Amino acid sequence: KLKTIFLDGHGWNDVLQTKRKLAVLVHANPPQIAMSFLFHANTIASRVYPDRSIPLVSNVRVADRSRWRAWFSRLTYRKVSRIVCVSQGVANHVQQF
Repeated sequence: KLKTIFLDGHGWNDVLQTKRKLAVLVHANPPQIAMSFLFHANTIASRVYPDRSIPLVSNVRVADRSRWRAWFSRLTYRKVSRIVCVSQGVANHVQQF
């Protein structure tokens, strides 16, 4: 059975608080593997799970070409174990990083 947890983050204003919440949960009950979905969750999860040697699979659904997202994506994708994309076009975009 998979357990889903919502940390009530609502964008960049909640990033640090959400990262702390996730780190506390992971420390208390580390999973064997983790999965994140969508940009903000991928970014936060990439700063928590790999630091604890927990494999992270990130899901990407948009080939966003904005410069600031590209910068964060480079940092994020370097730390994840695997990336799942919704299409070949998104996969081609992600391979640039």
